[in-house]
Amino acid sequence: MNCLLEKGDRVVATFPGYQSLYQIAETIGCEVARWESVEDEGWRFRVEDLDALLTPKTKLLVMNFPHNPTGYLPTKETFAEIMALAKKRGVRVFSDEMYRWLEHDPADRLPSACEVSENAVALCGMSKSFGLAGLRVGWLATKDAAALEKFKAWKDYTTICGAAPAELLSVIGLRAKDRILERHRARLSRNLGLLEAFISRRADRFTWVRPRAGTIGFPGLLRDEPEALCALARSAGVLLLPSSVYAYPRPHVRVGFGRENMPEALARLDAALPQ
Repeated sequence: MNCLLEKGDRVVATFPGYQSLYQIAETIGCEVARWESVEDEGWRFRVEDLDALLTPKTKLLVMNFPHNPTGYLPTKETFAEIMALAKKRGVRVFSDEMYRWLEHDPADRLPSACEVSENAVALCGMSKSFGLAGLRVGWLATKDAAALEKFKAWKDYTTICGAAPAELLSVIGLRAKDRILERHRARLSRNLGLLEAFISRRADRFTWVRPRAGTIGFPGLLRDEPEALCALARSAGVLLLPSSVYAYPRPHVRVGFGRENMPEALARLDAALPQ
């Protein structure tokens, strides 16, 4: 973003979301408009809302699919509409694809934005889908050679280069990509079934939209305040994040279901919640 944006530029970003996806643009001095998800028919980002947000001043569309925290993934048709709209308006796309390859149905997998558009920039890495967050290795992909040169120069003036052991371990992980991802998707399938059964038993407290991809969901709360529920969960040794972390006004909590100890976590939360 520091390479692509200048003060006064307009940016449209999916919301709620990972803070850096909109905060860095705001820090640069950009005008940031939030493309907000709606929950009326399950989580979704409406193309008509995006159409209204893309003004002649808009320089960059920042999007995150599979989406953190809702687990939303557009259909291939909707994704094509989004990319076509950005191209029509002359807007570059920055696509955060950190949860790519963790689609709960592999048939739902989208192409990378950089495969669709000549000037789109895609972000991915080892942290989420590969479960190798400690390596701190990721990458940008784009067909825009001039933008790539800017990214390389910026990196040279900041982090210069990656740690060689982390790069070596990442290569090992990438070579074992199919085995790693198969194992992760199997665990997610098991855990998602457990989480849905838990929420069904506690339907007096939660609303639920099933994620289509990724390791997280964003259940709504019917009776509890997000901060109070998260504090109660923390007292039982379970980490939930309140929707206020995302500056999201409606009462939700973010729950991850990617760990092996999911049965224990749900048992602890169930015991901590008032009957």
